Amino acid sequence: MYKRQSFDNSVLKNVTLKKELLTNHIIKLSEPSEGAIFASFGQGFYKINYEGVSEKFSSPYRVLDVCSWNGTMYVATPKGIFKQENDTLISISEKSKSFTYRAEDIDLSYKKDKIFIASQGAGVIVYGESVYNITTEDGLNSNLVNEIRVENDTSIWVCTNKGLNQITFKGEHVVVKGIDKKRGLLSNEIKDVEIIGNTVWVGTNEGICYFPKNLLENKSDRISFLEIKEINSNGEVLDKSDVLKLEYNKNTIDFTPVSYTHLTLPTTPYV
Repeated sequence: MYKRQSFDNSVLKNVTLKKELLTNHIIKLSEPSEGAIFASFGQGFYKINYEGVSEKFSSPYRVLDVCSWNGTMYVATPKGIFKQENDTLISISEKSKSFTYRAEDIDLSYKKDKIFIASQGAGVIVYGESVYNITTEDGLNSNLVNEIRVENDTSIWVCTNKGLNQITFKGEHVVVKGIDKKRGLLSNEIKDVEIIGNTVWVGTNEGICYFPKNLLENKSDRISFLEIKEINSNGEVLDKSDVLKLEYNKNTIDFTPVSYTHLTLPTTPYV
C-alpha cells in the first residue's frame, strides 16, 4: 500500500514519512499502475514507487498523464500517445490514427488487460488486444473527453465537455448512459468524477454536485410538463387510466399534480 502522500502546485510530500519527494510544477498525479504512480510536469514526469521518487524522464512535449501497462509506460501529451523506451518517447500512431489526438488521461482497466484513454476528438480510446473507439456514434455526449474513472470490471465513467457518461461493457457490446446540465448538473464542462458507494460526485467548472447512480436508470426521454396523480369530480375519484367522458352535471373537477418540469427545454412557450 502507498504511504500517504500529498501535493500542491510545486511540492510533492510523503505525509507519513514527513519527507519532501520532489519540487516542480506538477500537472497531475496518475492512478497507481504496476507498482508505481506518476507525477507529470511540463517537460516530463517522475516515476514514484512505494518509497518515493525512483526515476525522472524528460519529454519534448507537455506530459498530461502516464500509465504503466505490461511493463511499458504510456505517456499522454498534446501530440497524442507515446510509449517510453529508455530515454526516448516512441510514437505508436502506426497502431491507430486515434493515438495522434491530444490525450488528457490514461487509466489501466480493472482487470489490467487494457488501457482507457481520454482523447480530445476521438472519444474514449480502448487499447487492448485491438484498438477501438467509443464515440458519439455509440451514445457518448461528446468526443472531447477530459477524464476517465474506472469503477469496476464492467463500468467506467467519462467526463466530457458536454456532460458525464457511464459506459458499461457487456461482452462485445457497450451501453452508454449520460447526464448533462439539462438533467441537473451544474455545468456541461466535467473535470472529474468520483464514485463513493451509490453516489456519483461530479467536479464541474461551476463547482461540485452529486446524484444517486440509479438516476441514470431512467431511460425516459419524454418531456413531462404535468403529471396527474388524481382526478376528482363532484367528490368522486375517477379512474384516470380510462378516457374520461363526464356527464354534464359532473362539472366540478379537481386534480392533483405531482410534477412539473421544463429542464429539457431551453425556453417554455406560452399560448
